[in-house]
Amino acid sequence: MGLSKYFGVVPRMYHSGNKKITIGKCRTSKGFVRSILYVCSSSAIRFNAQCKALFERILEKGKGKKTTLIAVCNKLLRQAFGIINNKQKYQPNYI
Repeated sequence: MGLSKYFGVVPRMYHSGNKKITIGKCRTSKGFVRSILYVCSSSAIRFNAQCKALFERILEKGKGKKTTLIAVCNKLLRQAFGIINNKQKYQPNYI
């Protein structure tokens, strides 16, 4: 989650007394990378089966399209980190 937070694609939590309110996304100075990930998430929902499943699952819960695309950005970032960290090729059927 540290990498996702660094690039600002995780929800931001506000606490006030007993209330916990999740609003928007965490804003960091990495807006350029976040904007590239946002554009890539539009392609990912068409060609990446895991991202498409995530997109549809979150939309079914009633979330907005922009919020859902940010969740796909987070998924893409985690997939890329896993590929780089494990030094393996992308496996679309990996479970």
